[in-house]
Amino acid sequence: MRREILDAYLADNRKARVLLRDATYIRAWQPMHGKRNRKPPSGAAAFSAQDYLISVAEGKQPAGFLLSQVQAGKRKAPAGRVR
Repeated sequence: MRREILDAYLADNRKARVLLRDATYIRAWQPMHGKRNRKPPSGAAAFSAQDYLISVAEGKQPAGFLLSQVQAGKRKAPAGRVR
């Protein structure tokens, strides 16, 4: 269960924030350098850890679903970022 929760938060690309060296935060989908006016992911590409874990708790989503998606390479946490 612990691994599933951690995987969900690392795969979050909607609400997650990344702490930068200058003590500011950016959203996980924003580029670290350059203009930050990109739009957040939508549709099937968007993933919210909070929404996922709530649906698991309510029994609407089978437990372990995310872990199998991450292992299959369909969902990946942003590379090169320390959270």
